[in-house]
Amino acid sequence: SGEALPIVPESATLRDALVEIMEKGLGVTTVVESGGALAGILTDGDLKRILLRPEGGHALLEPVTRFMTRTPRTIGPDDLVARAVRLMETRAPGKVTSLVVLEKAGDASMNRGDHLGAVLQYRRALELARRQTLESGDTVYDRAIATFSRKLGEALARSGDASGADGVLREALDLTAPNSADRARMLMSLGRIAARRDRPRDAMRQYGQALEQVAGVEPSIESHLQVSIGRIRRIEGDPQHAANAYRRALELFGEIGAPADTIARARLELADALTAAGDHDGAAHELASVERDGRASAGSSLVARAVGMLGSIDELAGRARDAQARYEEAASLAAEAGDAPGYRRWLSASKTLRASI
Repeated sequence: SGEALPIVPESATLRDALVEIMEKGLGVTTVVESGGALAGILTDGDLKRILLRPEGGHALLEPVTRFMTRTPRTIGPDDLVARAVRLMETRAPGKVTSLVVLEKAGDASMNRGDHLGAVLQYRRALELARRQTLESGDTVYDRAIATFSRKLGEALARSGDASGADGVLREALDLTAPNSADRARMLMSLGRIAARRDRPRDAMRQYGQALEQVAGVEPSIESHLQVSIGRIRRIEGDPQHAANAYRRALELFGEIGAPADTIARARLELADALTAAGDHDGAAHELASVERDGRASAGSSLVARAVGMLGSIDELAGRARDAQARYEEAASLAAEAGDAPGYRRWLSASKTLRASI
């Protein structure tokens, strides 16, 4: 997160902080701990005072933590939005700091499935950013407004308000620069909402426009865009082109060093597309990779899905007893992982197959 707001990690140098302040244009950057909590702030005024010292040039390679203003009243990403608002109202430079806190709180809510909580937090951040624009007459907050609008739209869609999400995103689209990463993210979000509303053609049109913006230049965005394109291709009954999109996503995930679970999920979707295309050997290869890597990292939920999908391939190939054994193992792994839907799915598959043997 922090796409529009100034954030550097505690490990950053003063030079890193300078670049962040210049790129984001808000005159300040926050410094965050590895867990996401606010550690301190550094303003452009601080930088000027440091660089005007006789030894100022050498300071650029020093840790930013040496020069930042530490903030005793910090908030972690899981704290209540009410505390974030109180921080906003009582601390200077509270506006930017509070936008960061609200964004992190919203992101944390999304990650744990609290979509309504995320809606409240992103909406509060959006209101604050808009108020700052009105009060200052400055357009530096436009990118923050666009980012919060996009995240609010995604949260609204996840909470079931697809129509409201679409309206929020379309209103904010004009705030993004043409041929920019921000515009591509907005278009991708609009495409996802169209897909949720069972409008695959509209979704592909949005994805296509987004792809024109980022293909070959923004792998962190293009990778997720390719996954979304793969899903639409599957819905349209085109598993071969879906598989091509997933392969491209995996290639990009490898380039950017994406998290292991992100790669595993893309492999599972690729395997599903390959199975639908009749390439059972290719699907089994992908599933075996997920199973092997997942067992090494104790990723029981993903391993359960991989094992269960291998069972489906066994069943398609007429290896009923092998398939049943895999279904039973998948149900057990899903139960260990606390994946109730997965447990029910594979247990049902095992019972159905057992009855037919």
